[in-house]
Amino acid sequence: MIYAIKGNHVCKEQRKSFNLCRSTPLGKYVEPEFCKDNAMSLIDCFLKVQRNTKCNQSFQKVFEIAKTGQYAQESLEDYLKC
Repeated sequence: MIYAIKGNHVCKEQRKSFNLCRSTPLGKYVEPEFCKDNAMSLIDCFLKVQRNTKCNQSFQKVFEIAKTGQYAQESLEDYLKC
């Protein structure tokens, strides 16, 4: 979940591009194969977030606080800025 929060923060443009590709004016969805490039870009962005080793320390801090059930807002904000 921590990666998802960071991914949504970092990959906004890729997510927006994918969602726009999938939507139509009538509110229906386009077949996914027509948005393959957008999907790949979004997935690549999320994978880069997960593999970013320079943020491991801040991620671990958020993770440890979350495991105890405490509120980790400040540490999470530090991780998002990393």
